[in-house]
Amino acid sequence: IHVSDGLFNRMIYPNEVLVFMYIKKKNSWLEKASKILGFIGLMFSVSAAIGIIWGGWLTFTYLSNIGFLSVFGEAISSPKSLIAILVVLGMVLFLIYFSFATPCFIFTFWNEFKQSPPQLKYIRTKWGFKKSVPLLFWNLITPIFFYMIFIIMLWSDNFSEKTMTLFFWLIVVLTPVGQMFCWHYFISKPDNKSFWKQWRLWLPFSFMICLFLSIFLSFYPLLLYIMLATWIPEGNIQYIFLFLTGIFLCLNLFFITSYASSYHEDKKYKYFISPFVFTVSTLIIIVVLVNNFPLHLFSLIRFAEQPQNASWYLLHDDFQKNVGTRKHDSIEKDDLSRLKQTFTQPKPRSKANLRHNALYGYMAWNLGDTKIFCPVTADNTKVKDDTSNPKLKTSLPEQCLIIRGQLLQPIPESYIVPQ
Repeated sequence: IHVSDGLFNRMIYPNEVLVFMYIKKKNSWLEKASKILGFIGLMFSVSAAIGIIWGGWLTFTYLSNIGFLSVFGEAISSPKSLIAILVVLGMVLFLIYFSFATPCFIFTFWNEFKQSPPQLKYIRTKWGFKKSVPLLFWNLITPIFFYMIFIIMLWSDNFSEKTMTLFFWLIVVLTPVGQMFCWHYFISKPDNKSFWKQWRLWLPFSFMICLFLSIFLSFYPLLLYIMLATWIPEGNIQYIFLFLTGIFLCLNLFFITSYASSYHEDKKYKYFISPFVFTVSTLIIIVVLVNNFPLHLFSLIRFAEQPQNASWYLLHDDFQKNVGTRKHDSIEKDDLSRLKQTFTQPKPRSKANLRHNALYGYMAWNLGDTKIFCPVTADNTKVKDDTSNPKLKTSLPEQCLIIRGQLLQPIPESYIVPQ
């Protein structure tokens, strides 16, 4: 092989060609890795910016609801705290998104489907309503149907654990059985093929894909959305929310299976658009329906606590001598005795109440160095303009204590010895 370098000709040996190809391929990989790292860095920067905006808005809303906007300035001074809030919100969004993105699992087997024309034909076949509904939709709708029946039975107070267990297993069994029937009627019979001789094709499809999806789509939405429904005030609005999420799941399944019936690999990842749209829609509904949404979000990992999370704390004995008197970090002894009357366990009476610096309460704000410590009589689940139950409505700023975190030590009641 001869090439001209502009001055003279020389022989390029095959090993030199291999080295050149290796270096070129290595540079190509380095270039791709550099682009990926650059994209990851950009995503972190964008996420940090979004975290500051979202975290700031959620923090402002929550502190405004409980009447402690004075803490907001210090809360937003730490970007790490706001990004931590974004992580919590991202976790909730991921859980919701995963419930809608589960049917996209079928696209991970697309290369296998391309090598098996009968399976690909099954995915592309439509039946019902003038052949506008994919067969795959009819196969996978049964677990969502179970979800809807479950919600209706809860709503009508006719819930029976044994009946629902039997109904669940019936749904799980019907999904692969229905798929086998559809395979025989729409694939084997038109092609004059033996259904049983095609078992290598329909068996993995029926039991490895449809059965997995049917079990997952039955359990996961129930666990997730019933948990989220507990954030909504009790009443019919909870069941309306659950029923509405069932409709969203049905529509999402229809859009994904319809997209699969005409899917081409040049349109990669567009099937994630539908789950994204329904995730955002569900989140908006939750934010609208939930009373004090930021509190429920922060409570997931105790950025903020609720009265039922109350426990015992020891106020540190950091006494200082000051002109013959003793102070408890600017808290006088008389102040401490008044705090004891407020921050106490109502019933049953505990021996920890006898400890002079043992306080019973919860952290209404637990992120950062400055804490908001409240007694159980102060309810942070009630927003300022909530007049549904005036007897339960309390003024948190009048009862709660803004204090540095290092001055309070959480401790189990069993370790508190009366003085």
